[in-house]
Order: sequence, then structure tokens, then C-alpha cells
Amino acid sequence: MAFKSLISNNAKSDIQEAIFWYNDQQDELGKKFLQFVNKKISDLCITPGIGSIRYDNVRCTMVKAFPYIIHYTINKQSKQIIILRVLHAFRKPIW
Repeated sequence: MAFKSLISNNAKSDIQEAIFWYNDQQDELGKKFLQFVNKKISDLCITPGIGSIRYDNVRCTMVKAFPYIIHYTINKQSKQIIILRVLHAFRKPIW
């Protein structure tokens, strides 16, 4: 049975900020970024353990074709993937 995803407000803001930035660089690039993020989140719902544990049981996995890392946790009891942040891979973490 697949897990459900829960995207935090911080992660939603991260994604929206990246979409705006990519759209400023090239028309429709933000849309492509969102498609890749959604695909990775769908993959996580099917195979939650694909990301490696980085800190405090927070797992990380890269977004294909974009330098962004999805930070997430797994709640096995509620069968949820909780997306905490979607951060640029080369920026210093903000938490």
C-alpha cells in the first residue's frame, strides 16, 4: 500500500520560490521544476526509503534534473511521507 504525502507550509514556500525563480530564467521552466518535484514525491510515496538519513531521522533525496533536495520524514504508523523542506543543494541550510 502506498504512503500519502503531506507537504509542510515551509516546503510549499520553498517550491513556490523556486518556481518563480526558474520562470524568471526561462518561460515554463518553473512548471517543469514542479513536475520533477511532484514525480519525486510520488516515487517517495511508493518507496519511502529511497532517500538517505541525513540527520535526526530526516531523509534527503535529490530532485532529478534540478539541484534541489527534498528533506522528509516517514511516519510508518499513519503511512505518511512528510515533506519538510525543498532546498537548493548548494545553499547553506536555513534551519
